[in-house]
Amino acid sequence: MTPSTDLVALIRQRRSDLGLTQAQACADGGVEPSVWSKMERGQSPQLTITTALKMLKGVRYNVVVTVDDLPETPGESDGTLFSMK
Repeated sequence: MTPSTDLVALIRQRRSDLGLTQAQACADGGVEPSVWSKMERGQSPQLTITTALKMLKGVRYNVVVTVDDLPETPGESDGTLFSMK
């Protein structure tokens, strides 16, 4: 598993544990339903930090990020935090 698949698996499990539908989590996090669905099915090749944070919000995690917390990644210029391969 890659960091992104681990994170998506965590989000999917949290959503299930809370009894939330994808639609409810999307509404709470501000994520397009098609994006959420593709992420959970592993059909989206990249997870940006913005999408990751929105998905975490959708499953009621409170996340605080400071610039010092962000890792240096090869895909910084396009906003890619994780890549699924």
